[in-house]
Amino acid sequence: MESEAQDSTSNVIQTSRKSLYMIFKESPAKNLDDKVSFMENKLREMMKCPRNEFQTLGHDLRHFKSDLKKRWVSCNYIEDRFMKKNERWLSNSIPVHTWKQNTKPGRPSKDFQELTDRSKRRKTKQLREEVPVEVLTFAASVSQNVSGNAAASKLIKDATSSPTRAKRYRKVINTTLEPKIKKYTPDEALRIFIEGGFTRKQWELLHKSTKGIFPCYTLIREAKKLCYPKPEAIQVTETCVEVVLQDLLDHTAKRLCLYLEDVLQNCTTKELKNLELISKWGCDGSHQTPYQQKFLDSSHDDSHIFQSSLVPLRLQSHIGNKMKTLWQNPTPSSTRFCRPIRIRFLHETVDITNDEIKYVEDQTKQLVRTEIENHYRGTFVRHTLLPTMVDAKICNAATSTSSTMRCYICGKTSKAFNDLENLNAEDPQSLRFGLLLLTSDPFISCLRKLNPSKSQPFMRETIELIEPEELDSEVDQLTSLAYSDESD
Repeated sequence: MESEAQDSTSNVIQTSRKSLYMIFKESPAKNLDDKVSFMENKLREMMKCPRNEFQTLGHDLRHFKSDLKKRWVSCNYIEDRFMKKNERWLSNSIPVHTWKQNTKPGRPSKDFQELTDRSKRRKTKQLREEVPVEVLTFAASVSQNVSGNAAASKLIKDATSSPTRAKRYRKVINTTLEPKIKKYTPDEALRIFIEGGFTRKQWELLHKSTKGIFPCYTLIREAKKLCYPKPEAIQVTETCVEVVLQDLLDHTAKRLCLYLEDVLQNCTTKELKNLELISKWGCDGSHQTPYQQKFLDSSHDDSHIFQSSLVPLRLQSHIGNKMKTLWQNPTPSSTRFCRPIRIRFLHETVDITNDEIKYVEDQTKQLVRTEIENHYRGTFVRHTLLPTMVDAKICNAATSTSSTMRCYICGKTSKAFNDLENLNAEDPQSLRFGLLLLTSDPFISCLRKLNPSKSQPFMRETIELIEPEELDSEVDQLTSLAYSDESD
């Protein structure tokens, strides 16, 4: 089938201004410039103006558009007034080009933008062979600027100003188009390292396979060092390691405020200056298998270990009677937030226990508020320590209770609990350990809801097998009584 290619020839016709105004009036737009653009686009369709002749048609309408705007504005956008005042002007005509489509055999012609790359190269072959590259580049830059695309004009000029500039531009564009992969910070990677139980070798293998996601082990080690108190506060000997309690609590408060930075930004200045960190502490001893390592002093032994530690429980703002919880320990009974105060190779005795309690309590009395210097509004945290992380053995040692069967609060044994007439006064200092009172067990047992259970009676055949023959009469009585109780 033979195809036809389309071409166009132009003629000039006289068009009345009134007909153009009627097209102008059909526009639904309210803005004057939009109404004029509507009229011009509509006229392009009517005159069958090709895309490459838009400038010709615009040249025909340039005087009419400026006169129409001035006259329309002078009449205050009122149609009746405009028609009456400009009746003579509207009756005249202006020359306007019109185009007629001529058909000829061949493939229909297309705009240059609609052509394929191969067709574009074929059409521009002669231009590229006759005109130097520098001239084409300059002409392209100027043409883009004239058409209103100043950014493209400047980009062409900059990209051709240096032989390597275009490569840099392409590299930046390719980098921007690549999908962004979130890289973990050293603190986030340290959390994954601890939660996953990674070894150094395992993490290095993970880092090599995903370099753009996880940081190297060196950065994790530096982040881990930031989790320790300052080195001056830690003292290490052959049989003991200890940290100053004030420095340990200062470090705990600072790290906690760093973690809660977004929460603290929503607090008032008064709340930030009245923060309170509540922690629990305690001590305990344990036995372990001795190591083969020798001590410098032969009298030392590592078969027993005694440790005191603390666990932060809650960070809250305390203003008068109003309290606002900012952070709560999600696992207070876990070792996750446990922080050692002092560890010694000693056997747990009453004297060692009392010495450890006195050691911690003396430092507790000298505690001062912690000032968070890295916070822009100034944050102060005071500390409250509760000795509730203890067992009954520690409580007996602290209260000089000789027997584990005796209550360390009232000093009574289980035999004397029911003697309500002979009551001993409780020592208020013994209540600070927060353990459940031994004397309250009978009351708690009464609160438990237990379903009543019935004992099943022996069957007659079972009783006959286990009882002698001379007791048959008694067996009958027992059996009858048992079944009668069951029926009741």
